[in-house]
Formats: sequence, C-alpha cells, structure tokens
Amino acid sequence: MPGITRTERSLENADLRLYVGDHNAPRPADFAIRSSSGAEIVVLNKADLPEHRDWNEVDALRISCLTGEGLGQLEQKLLARITHGNLRPENMVAINRRHRVCLQRALASCERAQTGLGRLWRPNTWRSILRSAARIGEIIGEVEAEQILDSVFGQFCIGK
Repeated sequence: MPGITRTERSLENADLRLYVGDHNAPRPADFAIRSSSGAEIVVLNKADLPEHRDWNEVDALRISCLTGEGLGQLEQKLLARITHGNLRPENMVAINRRHRVCLQRALASCERAQTGLGRLWRPNTWRSILRSAARIGEIIGEVEAEQILDSVFGQFCIGK
C-alpha cells in the first residue's frame, strides 16, 4: 500500500489531527476540516507576522514558534483533548509493527493464562504461556540470545 494511501487512512481513523498552516500565506486550495467531531485542531504558525486574509474566518489556534505566542494554549488544548476521553483505546498503536505484534502476542498469552485458571495444566504449559507473555520486554530492548537466534533463523535463509 502506498505511503499516501496509508497516511490518508490513518487520518480518517485518527482521534486527533493537527493541521498546521502558515498564518501569513494563502490558505491551500485543498484545506478543509475533515470532521465536525472536534477531532481536528487547526494551528496557524507565524502569528508574529500579519495574517493573510484567507485565514480571517477560520477557527484556529494562532501560534508563533519564533516568539512562543500561543504555545501554552496549544499545550492546554492538546492536554484537554487527551485527558477528557477523546481518544479511543482501540486506536492506540505501538511505535511500529514489531512492537504491535509483541503486544498482541503478550495479550493473547495473558488471555490464554486467564482461561486456563482452574485447569490442571502441566507446569511446562504454564511456563510456556507465562514466558510468552513476559517477552513484552522486547519492546524496550530486553532480548535473550535465544530470541535473536529464533529471529535470525526465522527471517533469513541460512545455508551451508
């Protein structure tokens, strides 16, 4: 899937979008608020310069990265959106695919362990399930030698 398509899909599903524009330049022809749900914040930078007339009627937060004007308001607005339940947990994503896969595997292992409570599983079964759940440390760089070997042999064709 091309990067632009992936980006557009992410924008459609995002809980919060920031549109950052140039305060003193004409409004781009393709500028449009994508949602009336309040999921977007329009931020116009360079508020220390005269505003272009195209932006006069646009509800936007005007900031200046040069002078710092409006940055406190932007921070407050972002915190308000994040802390007042405007973000859906199902849209939270790991940093990358590998992290997401690691988290999904750990969750599946925890769920398997939960359903196994009260069952008379062998200790080796429990050990395997709990070891899989504990591999969440991969995300922060805690990787065992066995995992490195598994990854190398699983991803590359190594011959004699």
